[in-house]
Amino acid sequence: TSRPTSAPTSRPTSATPTTGQPTVSLAPTKPSLTLASALVLDGVSKSSWNVDYEETFKESLVDVSDLIKSTDDFVGNLTVSDGARRSRSRRRRLQDASVSVSFVVRVDVDTGEDGAVDIDSYVAAFGDELVSATTVDETGESPFNIALQATAEEKGYEVEITANQEASHSMIATETGGVEASRPPTAAPSPSPSLTPTAQPTTPRPTPKPTPAPSVKPGNPTAVPVPAPTPAPTLAPSPLPSQRPS
Repeated sequence: TSRPTSAPTSRPTSATPTTGQPTVSLAPTKPSLTLASALVLDGVSKSSWNVDYEETFKESLVDVSDLIKSTDDFVGNLTVSDGARRSRSRRRRLQDASVSVSFVVRVDVDTGEDGAVDIDSYVAAFGDELVSATTVDETGESPFNIALQATAEEKGYEVEITANQEASHSMIATETGGVEASRPPTAAPSPSPSLTPTAQPTTPRPTPKPTPAPSVKPGNPTAVPVPAPTPAPTLAPSPLPSQRPS
């Protein structure tokens, strides 16, 4: 009789999850202006100028400016040189020490209806900002000087400097300028890619059919031949020797 064989079943195939590729869209390039100017500070010499003074100057200027949004807008380091008010007397030199600080910033600007940037208008506005920030009021304080003191105290710096109003206004009038420069496009935030698995089409594997066991019934062409038993050889009796007459 044929032996029953169990039919193999096909293994289930799992869908391969795919992660959508994030798309990066570029924001339109916004025009920017490179603006330059200079201020005169009292209370420090070029040889004493260090990173504490530079950070205090930059952050204080950001606080009093509408065009400068952060210290990242500054291009390169500040250019510091000794001021004109120097005395041969050591005591007078320490009291009257001053430096002129030149700086360059790059700020984003808007265009007019014709798509052009009014450079002169922005340069004038920047100069007015600096003049207003360094002008002292009836108390003898200017917005920039107040910002310098507050920034130094907040950071714990031993920095005691003030903007010289007359000298600064003269520098602003002669050193303030600007040129247009476009920043490269920046990547705009795009929606997070969906992590939902996407099923890939799979081709079902063929299910093998069971092969019946061979039958031993006569006449079955698939029957396994069974060798016939080999008969054991038989020995014939040998003739007895005949006796001769005596």
